[in-house]
Amino acid sequence: MFRKKNNVKNITSVLKANNKRIGDYLPDWIRIIDPNGIILYENEVMIESNGNNMGEDCYNIDNIEKGIPLGTKASEFQSKDCVSKNMEFDGDMYLVRSSPMYNGNGELFAIVESFRNITIEVISIRRYEEVAKKTRKELNDAKNVQMALLPEKGEHNGICVDYRYIPSQFLSGDMFDIISLDDDTICLYIADVVGHGVSASLITMFIRQTVRSLVKNQNIVKPNLLLGELTKKFAELNLEDNKYFTIFYGVYTISKNEFIYVNAGHNAIPIKMKKDKSIELIEGTGLPISFIFAEGKYVESKIRLNKGDKILFYTDGITETKDYFNELYGIDRLIQVMKKNRGSMLDNIVNSVSAYRWGAQEDDIAIMLIERMDDEDDCKIRLS
Repeated sequence: MFRKKNNVKNITSVLKANNKRIGDYLPDWIRIIDPNGIILYENEVMIESNGNNMGEDCYNIDNIEKGIPLGTKASEFQSKDCVSKNMEFDGDMYLVRSSPMYNGNGELFAIVESFRNITIEVISIRRYEEVAKKTRKELNDAKNVQMALLPEKGEHNGICVDYRYIPSQFLSGDMFDIISLDDDTICLYIADVVGHGVSASLITMFIRQTVRSLVKNQNIVKPNLLLGELTKKFAELNLEDNKYFTIFYGVYTISKNEFIYVNAGHNAIPIKMKKDKSIELIEGTGLPISFIFAEGKYVESKIRLNKGDKILFYTDGITETKDYFNELYGIDRLIQVMKKNRGSMLDNIVNSVSAYRWGAQEDDIAIMLIERMDDEDDCKIRLS
C-alpha cells in the first residue's frame, strides 16, 4: 500500500514538473467534450496537429475546416458503453473510440474521445483486397480452363461417359480423360496429383497434354509403354521429390470387348459392375509417377467389358472422406450406393459422401462412369 501511494506521488510530481497531463503522453489524439459538443480538453498531440480548439463546438460541421473533427453525440450511445467508428478527416482515416462519463445521478456530463490514425492500415487492407480480388479472378479463370479440358459427357464410340468433378479449392489435383483413337480403340485414365491448388492443377495440365500427345502424335497406346514414357517426361520437369501423382490408365478395344490396363499407385480401385449388378474390383499394382521412381515398371492386366457393363473410376477424395468419428467412407459404402436402382448413380454417390462428411471437404473429388451401351440413344437417355 505504501509503495502504491509513493508511485502515485511520483507520477503526480513528474506531471507537475513537466506541466503535462496523462493524455499528453499518448500518441493518439485525445479530447473531452461536454454533452453540447463543446471541447473541454485536448492533449498535446491533438493541439500540435490541429491547433488549440478548446471551447469550440465540435458538433458544428462548419468547424471541420478549422481542423476540428466532428464529435460523438450522446444519442449515439443509447445502451452502449462505448462507440467505435471510422472517420475520414483531412485526408486521413481515423478509428474513433468514444466513452460516456456519468455523474453520481447517472447524468451524462462528458464524452472522452480517442482518435487513432489508421490510414496506413486502411491503405494496406485496400491493397490486399485489390490483390485478393485479382487473385480470385485469375483462379476462377484457371478453374474455367481446367473444367473446359475435361472430356465431353456422352457417347464415345459406343461408350457412355458421365462424371462429376468437385475441387476442394478453386483448382483440382484430379484429372481424367477419354481419348477416341479410332473407331475401335478408346484410351482413358484417371489421375490424382499429391496436394491441392495451383501447383497440383498445373501437373494435371501436364498429364493431360502429355498423355494426349503420346497417344495421338506418337501413337504410344499400349499401357505399359505409355506409362513408361509418361514417367520419363515427368522426371524431366525436375520438380521436388515430394511431387508425384497416381494414375490408372487403360485401353478398350471395342471389337474384342477387351480392356487392358495398368495401375500406377492409384489406390482408388476402379469398380466394374456387370449388367446383373455383380461387382468386380479392377485391381493392379505399380508405383506412382515420380522423380524417385523414374524407372518404374508397370504390369498390364486384362478384363472384358461387355454391353451393359459399367466401370466407375474415382479418386480417394471419395473413399477417404471422414465422418465425425474419423471413420473413412470406404469402398464398401461406395459399392452399396452403386447398387441403388433409383436416380443417377453419380449424384447418389456425391450426395451420400456429402451427407457422410463431417466438416469441410478436404480433398478433391473426381468420379467418371463409363458404360458399354447398345446404341447412342441409350446414352442420351441416361444423361438426360
